[in-house]
Amino acid sequence: MVRDDLLEGGTKRRVLRAVLASRPAQEFVYAATAQGYGQLALALAARDVGRRATIFIAGRARCHPLTQAAQAAGATIHEVWQRPGFLPNVARQAALYTAQQDGRAELLPLGFNMPEFRAGLTALAQRLPVRPTEMWSVLGSGALLQSLQAAWPGAQAHGVQVGRIVECAGADIHIAPEAFASKAQMSPPFPSAPQQDAKVWRFVQARKGALFWNVAG
Repeated sequence: MVRDDLLEGGTKRRVLRAVLASRPAQEFVYAATAQGYGQLALALAARDVGRRATIFIAGRARCHPLTQAAQAAGATIHEVWQRPGFLPNVARQAALYTAQQDGRAELLPLGFNMPEFRAGLTALAQRLPVRPTEMWSVLGSGALLQSLQAAWPGAQAHGVQVGRIVECAGADIHIAPEAFASKAQMSPPFPSAPQQDAKVWRFVQARKGALFWNVAG
């Protein structure tokens, strides 16, 4: 197990710190899902390196605890109330805002799926003292699983789809039975993101040689 639930903000925070520090922008903009840990990871990583995080998210009657935590970590939150409040609309609003900042801000892609981020994930995996025969992760943007494939090309990759369809060449794809916004019906015996990483557990438990990457808790 990779227990990045033990770090506030999880795996993405580890890698984002170096990515943000290497870029000239002073403000980083992100379109987040309410249940996604990306918002908290970005808020914490930006604080770590002295940059600003601006997060766009669909408006809700009650702010999600992760959004509250991101705001407490210093992120500026923009709630998008136009309907439908789906992620593509939230992403459009984030892009419009970024374009108005005259180059001072950078818009980050869904799941931070960009070459520098994937390279950081691969390097992180390669530093682990393990060589799994298979690896498992949730499929969000696909960035983590692609990075693990690069780190351990001889291991079989398994991804668990929890929402939109994500292509990941060479990986076996498993579909979580729960709806995207629903919590995992079968969770691991340690903290795990209930709408995301926890949904991997029903597939991976008790598989010899398998590595489960728990991104956040």
